[in-house]
Amino acid sequence: MEDKLIVKIDQTTLYYNLRYTLLQTVTVVILLSIIGDNALAKLFTLIIWSVISLIPIIIVIMGYWVKNYGQTIDMTRDYIVFISSVSTVKYLYSDIKKMIIYRQDEETIERMKYDSLLDFYFIKLQLNDDKEILITSLMIKNYDKFIEYFNTVEKTYVQNGVMHIWRD
Repeated sequence: MEDKLIVKIDQTTLYYNLRYTLLQTVTVVILLSIIGDNALAKLFTLIIWSVISLIPIIIVIMGYWVKNYGQTIDMTRDYIVFISSVSTVKYLYSDIKKMIIYRQDEETIERMKYDSLLDFYFIKLQLNDDKEILITSLMIKNYDKFIEYFNTVEKTYVQNGVMHIWRD
């Protein structure tokens, strides 16, 4: 484990989370060009694809962006610092009561690797003082490296929880 890890939203994490969406978009554009001159068929295909694939991803990205924009998390072996435009708060890992991870398991991710929503997940840290901190996948470049820092924290996994950020 490295001595320090800085977590924040940047272009690399945003691209990482959108890679399959971008691939699907290119595929749909190619398919639309193959359909021919039938404008109604192209429009219908685009609408169906948008409803099934693109709109849920836009909703998730907007939600995650709202929750984490302007935040930075500075992590060391001993403590974690949450930096926002409003405040800077430092916690020891022992101050974290529980970590709830809303993410698909590795088997599902491998089996359905081209499902765009599988790239999205978020983590809720429940602190001993009853505060909660949300960290979304837009901030995390390497999930495994990030989780290493929380080896002493109790973890609960919730599958199919990508959109649960709006609940609880």
